[in-house]
Amino acid sequence: MEFSTKVMEKMSAMLAEELQPYSEELAAEGGVMGIEEEMRSLLQQVGAKGLGKVLSGQDVRKQRKRQIACPCGKQADYVRTRTAKVLSVFGWVSYDRGYYLCADCQKGQAPLDGELGLSAGQVTAGLGSLLAPSAPTNYLYGQTDQSSGKESGAADFGAAERRWA
Repeated sequence: MEFSTKVMEKMSAMLAEELQPYSEELAAEGGVMGIEEEMRSLLQQVGAKGLGKVLSGQDVRKQRKRQIACPCGKQADYVRTRTAKVLSVFGWVSYDRGYYLCADCQKGQAPLDGELGLSAGQVTAGLGSLLAPSAPTNYLYGQTDQSSGKESGAADFGAAERRWA
């Protein structure tokens, strides 16, 4: 994906404008490294907010259905919009998505999560690929272990870090 030169110019000007008042202080404390660290921190925060808005926007653009199919074979009813958090390359990101609940089996689901490969409280595919490229993907992304039927891994990411560190 390519971004327009105009957009990059505007964003870089905004970034410089935001940090300019602190640049002398930052440079005195750590030279260019201090400026770089603050700029990276600001970009990370902007990335997290931006990713959250993009993810929430994905759900808003879809026409919300009153009911969707439930894995139990019945229908799950739309309940409300719920906020979820995922750990991404930008840190923790919050986003809103539609939430459905089946009255028969009491299983809840958020279709957007499935469509985008997200699992609330877990790492995103982007972060997972950076942190543990040799780890089994089901361990990082919370997929079900076919042999045991249990959800694996992502709920205990600390164990994954220790195991593959």
